[in-house]
Amino acid sequence: MPHIHELIDFIAEIYVVHSNKVLLTKHKTVKQWLPIGGHIELNEDPIQALKREIKEESGLEEIELVHQIKYAKIDKTNAFVLLKLLPTPFFMDIHCYTGGKHKHIDLTYIGKSKTDKVKTLKSESDELRWFSIDDLNNQKNKFLPVIRYCARKAIEIAEK
Repeated sequence: MPHIHELIDFIAEIYVVHSNKVLLTKHKTVKQWLPIGGHIELNEDPIQALKREIKEESGLEEIELVHQIKYAKIDKTNAFVLLKLLPTPFFMDIHCYTGGKHKHIDLTYIGKSKTDKVKTLKSESDELRWFSIDDLNNQKNKFLPVIRYCARKAIEIAEK
């Protein structure tokens, strides 16, 4: 999806973990290993965007968010109001997209998959791959430092 706003867009991304491995995608534009994710569209909240991006980029349909609170009912003035609580991201940042003036605010989540069966859609990614802690620690694999840190942390947190 193209940028929605001229200066800053919101992005939802997720480190998907299965059997002590994390799923990363080789981004078509920036040519780096990144978590699955993308722009939050104007009609979406971050979780809806994650579900759409996960399915588009990997074919995975069921991801369990780590520490997710889904819904709460609050009773005020004798009426039930349905309130959707959004889970707090594991990590947030703002950065320039490909070195230009446009910026992204990333809301980063951790999720668990029941399967490691994924499919790479060439329109979305150059490659999808599951990485172990050893793979992440191997300096031959060129990861951005923040990706290496978050991916290792995601495995640690998801596998507790």
